[in-house]
Amino acid sequence: RMHFQKAAVLARRQLLLVSGALFTSHSSNNAIPRSAHAAEPPLSGAAINISSVMAEQLLASIPAMPFGAPATNATLDAKIVVDIEAQAVALEQLGQRNNARAASLNGTWRLLYSNAREIVNLASGLPLGFVLGPTYQPVDLATGRFENQGNVLHALGVAKAATTVVGDVRPTLGRTTNAAGTVSDDGNRIDVDFRRITFELSEAFGVGLKGVRKIVVPRQLAEAAQPAN
Repeated sequence: RMHFQKAAVLARRQLLLVSGALFTSHSSNNAIPRSAHAAEPPLSGAAINISSVMAEQLLASIPAMPFGAPATNATLDAKIVVDIEAQAVALEQLGQRNNARAASLNGTWRLLYSNAREIVNLASGLPLGFVLGPTYQPVDLATGRFENQGNVLHALGVAKAATTVVGDVRPTLGRTTNAAGTVSDDGNRIDVDFRRITFELSEAFGVGLKGVRKIVVPRQLAEAAQPAN
């Protein structure tokens, strides 16, 4: 598990950085925002202290997984999942607003926990002995760019690969309902439109490979609800 200041927890609807506590931390590349939007007044000192303690407790509740993969609701014991998601809900209820426009969202974040279907499927098992490893999510609100970068390793160490999802990201406007039916009007939600999915084999039996990749372009449906971000 990475240190709190170099990790993002994605829990419940894979929402990036749902609490004010997580937004007070720095991303791993210490990105400097190129633009910023006006935000709500910060939480009081006492509230920040409480949220920081709660965030540390939440991070401590997420077990380290084999190969550095993110934990998921399908790879953990049900009691641990209930505890993690209950703590995430408690952080959400602290009441900070407009986190989706906060400058500290910019940067590269490591995914520690998710119950999103795509991540769950990857973490639950891949064919031919491949397994999901550390997964990172760079976010740049200024350019509207989002990536989901998953390292794919082989259980016997004979190959390395990577899967990358590229999309457009933007803060939602007003009151919105996502694909999971969850309503949000506090400015803490981002919309992501997925543009390209790439799977690339980079090494086999110690030999580096180039150009061994598959690219998929998702079909965009204008009438479809936003994914559960």
